[in-house]
Amino acid sequence: MDDYPNNGSRDTQHQIWARTTSLVDNSDTPSNYHQAAHSILGGTQIGVAVDADSGSIASANANGDGADDDGVTLPTLIQDMISYIDVEVAGTGSHYLQGWIDYNGDGDFDDAGEQVITDLTDNAALDLKASTAGTIRVAVRVPAAATTSQTFARFRWSSTAGLNATDPASDGEVEDYALTIEPKLTATSQCPVAFKNIATNGTATQSSDYSGSYLASKAIDGNSNGTNTSITKNYYAEWLDIDLGSVQSIDAINVWNRSSHPERLDSFYVFISNTPFPNTGTTTVGWGDDLVSVINDPSVIKYQNPAGTPPANTLVPFSTTGRYVRVQLPAETKTVIQIAELEVNSCAQDDRSDAPASYGEATHGMVAGFQLGVAIDGEASSLASANADGDGADDDGVILPVLTQSANADILVTVTQVAANDGYLQGWIDWNGDGDFS
Repeated sequence: MDDYPNNGSRDTQHQIWARTTSLVDNSDTPSNYHQAAHSILGGTQIGVAVDADSGSIASANANGDGADDDGVTLPTLIQDMISYIDVEVAGTGSHYLQGWIDYNGDGDFDDAGEQVITDLTDNAALDLKASTAGTIRVAVRVPAAATTSQTFARFRWSSTAGLNATDPASDGEVEDYALTIEPKLTATSQCPVAFKNIATNGTATQSSDYSGSYLASKAIDGNSNGTNTSITKNYYAEWLDIDLGSVQSIDAINVWNRSSHPERLDSFYVFISNTPFPNTGTTTVGWGDDLVSVINDPSVIKYQNPAGTPPANTLVPFSTTGRYVRVQLPAETKTVIQIAELEVNSCAQDDRSDAPASYGEATHGMVAGFQLGVAIDGEASSLASANADGDGADDDGVILPVLTQSANADILVTVTQVAANDGYLQGWIDWNGDGDFS
């Protein structure tokens, strides 16, 4: 308190004046994004912490505010894919969330499509976490041409609707974040030989069953005619899974659509993993939790089909390995997932023997990490050859010693297996040279 004289007044008493300073929370992106400022009022904030800033805290990596920026969970953002942002908010009465992402990395939030959240309130229709007060979940689809260099996002929470990226606000908080968008899946070359569909030997499950006539097994029965389909119930983020039984080479996924209501597969995801996908069993709008965890798992291979009604079949190249495949719908809309056939295609074919034809052909389905020696490759047809050299350098796992009649010898065989005691070794020698191992 300061005692200021009432100059010019005949009143000899003094007036008491309160000298107050407004507490302000400032943004901390680089200065070219321009500052956003919020007057701090207790209880209206993003996340747990909010503190006052005495001046500009602009910084190269949007970390000038330190641990104060704690309310936004940024997902893995991938070009041309829908991801889900969670924002923790607090405040009584009506408040509004705004959000921006500088998708093209040009140093501002001014371009078309860069405001990704507009006047969103807690528990509103577009809040995909409406069942949880204090948490707002919003879906964003990253542009296909978004920058993959470091860029920035800004989030603002205030009782004032319609704030732009820099308007001063009378309450609430601003939080800025540095982020890097991942590149979208790039198509790989097609098989030099015909694909082999390895899904038909797997096990299919789905998030729910529409009825006993549309079970998950319909999606891996080899029938892609568009009418013999798997169908789930009408819930959020429905999915179909295939367990291939072991880690396999996967070179393409072919999703065959149902001929009736093909629009239901709009914007479907394809995920590939070595470990099982989460399944909480929840069917409310908050079920996006399963989908979010898969999108954010760095070990999962991810693809999302462009928006719009897919054609009769969609072939997605991958060139990877995995055991589990999931096709899933976004979490924003309540709908069924229906698949006529889900083909998991491998270029690997089979590994084939190359002794002369009289010995008969032995074939092995190829499983990643399960082999003799270092090299293994797949063949589309017989390799039978006079000197058993049709497989070339691939036959590298056995060291044969000099074999002498009536003498013992040691044969060294190098094997690889996924887990201990997974495999069994067999071996034959045609001692009498009669052209068979019988």
